[in-house]
Amino acid sequence: MASMKVTDALNGVRRLTRGRARFVAAYRLPGSELLRIGGGDLLPTPVVPSLPTSSVDRDIGLCGDTLALPPANVRLLRDVRLFVGENLVRTTEGAVVVNDPGSARLGRPARNSSGQTVVRHEGTAALYGAPVGGEFEALVCDVAPIVLLQHAVLRRVAPITVMHTQATTMLERFLLRGAMNSQVRCEDLPAGTVVEADVTAFPAPVTREGAGAVPRWFRRWVDLRASSVQAEPAASELVVTHGPGDPLVVRPELMAPALEAGFTHVDTLTGQVEGDGTLDEDQLVATIAQATTVLGASDSALASTLLCRRANVYQLATEDTISPRVAQLAASKALPYRLLRPADLPKALSEG
Repeated sequence: MASMKVTDALNGVRRLTRGRARFVAAYRLPGSELLRIGGGDLLPTPVVPSLPTSSVDRDIGLCGDTLALPPANVRLLRDVRLFVGENLVRTTEGAVVVNDPGSARLGRPARNSSGQTVVRHEGTAALYGAPVGGEFEALVCDVAPIVLLQHAVLRRVAPITVMHTQATTMLERFLLRGAMNSQVRCEDLPAGTVVEADVTAFPAPVTREGAGAVPRWFRRWVDLRASSVQAEPAASELVVTHGPGDPLVVRPELMAPALEAGFTHVDTLTGQVEGDGTLDEDQLVATIAQATTVLGASDSALASTLLCRRANVYQLATEDTISPRVAQLAASKALPYRLLRPADLPKALSEG
């Protein structure tokens, strides 16, 4: 009977890899083992219904006055391959392994290509990152599942080696390095490497897709990680941007009232401080963690508020609609949040 069930499961995987179908749910794989770690949080988000969110976000249930987060769990998989750079786990027949087949973060994965470097890993491996996403997803969504691998329930398959290409930003590197301990370690591999491991740890997302709230256990972990930094902050009232394409960099007149009021401009991608050099990693973390006020426009820049402990968060709306995820992140961190139109910024700053 058991062999018949395995055969049926294998046939199901083969059907999914034929023709246009390229995804298979992790629970359908033969030998898949579910490790339940904890239940999901129900987070109050009272400010979100009043925000000018898009109909898409409203239709998928992201804009209510509460937000349910998924439970924390990890699946142990066998006979799969980890594609570094693509950030995909595939079956040996090429189907992409997913927790949610409808996930927008899967993008449009290419068909399994040949000519890639295959590395055999003895033991347990995991993969960092997702196929699609930016800085907000990297900080808020992608680090937490790796931290989850530190849980005692996974001790029997440790050590777990996390395969990834080099993290691209200072804040991402800071958090990811903190996720390493005696049970979890990292290995940098070139993009295009295919890893075949004895066991693959496949954590489920702990955030809602398209949302920004983080679970309480991850918030506590981030706060503890940030508090370990001994550097002095560069300033307490910040205007944050993220790279040259940030709306406040493209249109600097939008942040001019804040700079005139004594705010300091910090770029979270480069660590550059307006007129005062560049912060190293510890200085950037300390500056954000200890900030009292953070003003920004882009989700990528305001993702840095994940590290804040007590800041007032001001989001400057530069478009007609916004994503609710910055407000949700602030709610999950218990940070006061306010959405401002550019014309309202001078008055808001004068009111404190």
